[in-house]
Amino acid sequence: MVIMLLLCGASASGKTEIVKLLTKRYAYHKFITTTTRPKRPHEVDGIDYYFLDSALFNKLNMDGGFIETTDYQTNQYGSRADQINDSMVAILDPSGINAFYSKRPREDYIVYIKADKDTRKYRMLKRDDDLEVIWKRLDIDDETFHPDNLTHIDLNLENNSGSLNDLADTIHTHYQAFLKERP
Repeated sequence: MVIMLLLCGASASGKTEIVKLLTKRYAYHKFITTTTRPKRPHEVDGIDYYFLDSALFNKLNMDGGFIETTDYQTNQYGSRADQINDSMVAILDPSGINAFYSKRPREDYIVYIKADKDTRKYRMLKRDDDLEVIWKRLDIDDETFHPDNLTHIDLNLENNSGSLNDLADTIHTHYQAFLKERP
């Protein structure tokens, strides 16, 4: 049985940086999602996303090729079942986490990363996000990423300050303990 590590958290909660650390320090592999969104100039197909046109995406979806799909800003995103392998880590929104849990109950390890609104605002400003976008995301994320929206959470983490290395270590340690408990 393949068990994935799934991370969920609002914008600027630190999940992307934590995934980078997990892949670098512990040789996890980033789970690459599929999208119909146009590829940006710096992105590489098969590295950042799998880029598909809407027709192929919809065909895969109708054939049961996705564990979960979502629409975001007129584009489709999905997690392909045939891409799941050992030692993978994915970042998903609550609906994606819930879809994984529904189709693979207790097969994956779910980590919820929380950062307070002021911390997330500061991080978004620091990375030069547009101020109008920041306010919208903060308000939407408070509702969308509320922990009550998740069916199941294995590990809750706060990321307002402190070391991302320590958070990555904590996640890795708990995930390894979870794997050892599996039959």
